[in-house]
Amino acid sequence: MPERCDHRLADIEDNAQRGDSRGYDAGKKVKGTKRHLLVDTFGLVLAVTVLPASIQDRDGGLLLLANERDNWPRLRSVFADAGYA
Repeated sequence: MPERCDHRLADIEDNAQRGDSRGYDAGKKVKGTKRHLLVDTFGLVLAVTVLPASIQDRDGGLLLLANERDNWPRLRSVFADAGYA
């Protein structure tokens, strides 16, 4: 009987060899990218950052805020989901 392996591991290794920027989030079992959005209280989009799914939500949120700090100097409060810790 041939050895069994997880079919998802081959995809991850292939993507890494090709230099693919997509990642894998094991907690959500999602392969691809995550989008982090900064919106105002009306829901209008102020900024978007697209990162590999392997980046933690809290790290993606920090990258988004760090990149947009100069664009929105009057920004004082940020409300975020618990995943952003």
